[in-house]
Amino acid sequence: RSVDNSQPLPFRIDICVAYNVRRGNPLQKYHPADFALDKLKFNTTGVHVEGANHNKMTLIVKYAGFFCDVTGFDVHRDLFIKAVEKETFDAD
Repeated sequence: RSVDNSQPLPFRIDICVAYNVRRGNPLQKYHPADFALDKLKFNTTGVHVEGANHNKMTLIVKYAGFFCDVTGFDVHRDLFIKAVEKETFDAD
């Protein structure tokens, strides 16, 4: 993702991940036996993984042009990813 230089940093991104399903909401059908984000491998640049548990994680973006790669998912299944950006990071 590109971040223009006028955007305040740091900011937070809340992410939910699940394997895609043919019917229904993938996030509601997530099961802990599918995967646990805290057990997978993260490769990041310009971002801090503040928390990762089950299928949810929080990223704190420190630098424009950040990168986050997570490996260890089943390569034969499609991922459904929902990311919600919070423009300014609150310490709450």
